[in-house]
This record gives sequence, structure tokens and C-alpha cells, in this order.
Amino acid sequence: MTATAAEQKSLLAPLLNRRLSSVMVVSDETVFSLYGQDLFEQLAPLGVAVDYHLLKRGESGKSFEELCALWSNMSQKGMDRASCIVALGGGQVTDIAGFAAATYMRGIDLINVPTTLLGMVDAAIGGKNGVNVDGVKNLVGTFHQPQGVVIDLEYLKSLPKRQYLAGLAEVIKTAEACSAELFSCLEPDVLLDIEQIGPIVNSCRKIKENVVAADEKDRGARAVLNFGHTFAHALESEGRWQLLHGEAVSIGISCAWHLSVVLGLADERWIDSHDTLCQQVGLPTKLPEVDIESLCGWMLKDKKSVKQSFSMVVARDVGDAFKMDGIPKEAIVEALKRKGAS
Repeated sequence: MTATAAEQKSLLAPLLNRRLSSVMVVSDETVFSLYGQDLFEQLAPLGVAVDYHLLKRGESGKSFEELCALWSNMSQKGMDRASCIVALGGGQVTDIAGFAAATYMRGIDLINVPTTLLGMVDAAIGGKNGVNVDGVKNLVGTFHQPQGVVIDLEYLKSLPKRQYLAGLAEVIKTAEACSAELFSCLEPDVLLDIEQIGPIVNSCRKIKENVVAADEKDRGARAVLNFGHTFAHALESEGRWQLLHGEAVSIGISCAWHLSVVLGLADERWIDSHDTLCQQVGLPTKLPEVDIESLCGWMLKDKKSVKQSFSMVVARDVGDAFKMDGIPKEAIVEALKRKGAS
């Protein structure tokens, strides 16, 4: 269940009010300082203990150290099977909070309250949770569906511009992978205007919910939502998280279109369409200086790869992405060279 801004205050309490014993709000210091008090006021009518736990910010903090600290706090506060976690923040927060909810006492309830655009259109929806291990993005994770996702566009007004733009990359990915109709609506002026982006956020939400409903455990069709992500995750790992996830996705999708062209699947024009749109809204498309062999090594650690064989999401057209197994390394190298890698 996903709540919109107008429904938030009336829906949050009923979502939690099910044999509830306590609540743990999981956030980071910046977000909690802005919105923690308001959330506590919304939770007060429940009449149960409400505590909080603050995570280290950033992708480097998406670790087992942070997860263990959260588990420990939950235990010390006496949380039980009737407790609930409310994740207030971006993708890093919902990932760790979701992992904790999935595993604490073998599973407790979770409500996601995403405060970033990336979270609203992607990270907070669908039940995937993960932590980074040995520099590999989301190497260890769980599937644990939240009982609700509360989307309030007001949170975007305090979001730093770079973070907002990073979220646009997931909007563009959703359209290019799943919906030519949505892609036709992605005008730069609309994407950059918080007052106008609401319908696009809602479209992305519906698309992801439908894809997840058809393939919750990511056995097949859900893979299309990872368009550009194999390249992106490798770029994040190779660069030690200097790129934001959305920035890496913007570049990664461009690489995926180049690969699709190299494989004879797609027309060159989609490379230009993607790169032009991303550049118009301020997202990077240029590949940073990388070592091809190192990048390929990271890509072989991707969750879609099996037996040292490259599996990636490619596309024939906008709205027509699919997972392809057994992609020759030579094709990937050629795609990366087309993007400027050496």
C-alpha cells in the first residue's frame, strides 16, 4: 500500500495499529533533525513507546556495522515481534531499516517514509533491502515488503539539488526500461519542477508496483528495473562511492544503450535521446576515467551474473528492456570503449 501526501496523516497510524507494541524510527541525523519531531507527533496517538536510531549517512555506511548497531539498539529497547520499524530517509536508510525488519526476530513490520526522489520512485518500493560487502553494492540482502510506503512530495523541498537530480535518473530509467508513454512525458522543465513532478512520481510508483507484483523475488521480469544498473553498480564500487547512485545510473544507462547497439538490438538514436535528456536536467553521462578490466571484474560480481558469465539488462527500444544472459565480454568492452573508456 502506498500513501500519497494527502493521505499520509490519516493512513500512517492505521497502518501501524495492528497488535503494536513499539515503534523504532530509523533515520539519519540530517533528515531526523528536519522531520523527526513531526513524525513523532503523528505516531503519538498510537499510545506505544516510540524510539529512534540514527544511521551513518552515505553509501559507505550501508554496512553490517550499521546493521548490527541497529539490531543491538532494537534489542536493548525491548522490541518484539509486535514492534514496527518506520524508515524515514533515502535509499540507504530504507535498505538498512528493511534488512533489520526482515531479520529481527525473523521479521517484523516495516513502514517506509522516503524523503528523497530516488526513494519515492524506486528504493522504498518493492521490498528489496541490501548492504554492501567487500565494496560490492547490495551483495547481501533480503526481500521484505513494507506494510506501507508513505509518499509526501513536501520532503523534496529540502532535498539538496544533487540528490534531487540523482533521483531523476531512476525516473528516466523507469521510462526507458518500461514505458515509452512515460518517456514521452519527460520534459526537462517538468522534471526539474517539484510542483509539477507529482504525476510522474505516481506513474513511476505504479509501474514499479506492477512489475514487482508480477515477479516479487526478482526471478525474471523484475530485472528490467535494473536497466543500466550493472554498469552503475560497478562504477560506484570502482569509484568508492564518489558518484551518487543516480549519477552512476545515468551513466550506466548510456553504457547499456551502447551495449544494446553493439549487440545489434537498438538504434543509435536512443543513445542520443538518453544522453540529451540527462544533460538537459543536469545529470552526468560521460564515463569517468576507469580501467575496463577492473570494471568488468566488478560487473561479474553483479547478482545477475552466473558462473562468470555476464548477464545484463539491454533494450530493443524505449519501453522494451529485457535481461540477456551470456553476453560476450568483447561486446561489453566495445560498449565501454564507445563511451570513452580505455
